[in-house]
Amino acid sequence: MVRRGLPDADDRRRRAAGRVPTGARSKSVKNWLHVDLEVDDLDRAFAKIAALGGSAISDVLQMPGGYRWRVMADPEGNEFCIVPRDED
Repeated sequence: MVRRGLPDADDRRRRAAGRVPTGARSKSVKNWLHVDLEVDDLDRAFAKIAALGGSAISDVLQMPGGYRWRVMADPEGNEFCIVPRDED
């Protein structure tokens, strides 16, 4: 995935989008866009997404250096990630 941060007009929120590799997972329909959403709290965001009909594809994942994220899916199965907002 190629990660690109795109600042909003107020430069506080960022979105990232990247290519989704083909054949990464056996699915009936390919996601043509993968979205990373920055959230204040992974657990609260997960609870809100689940209450709206979404589901978790993964547990909280973490890379060396502390970068954390969770892969989610909307009710139609479209995948996206939630990532903690930078505290800078």
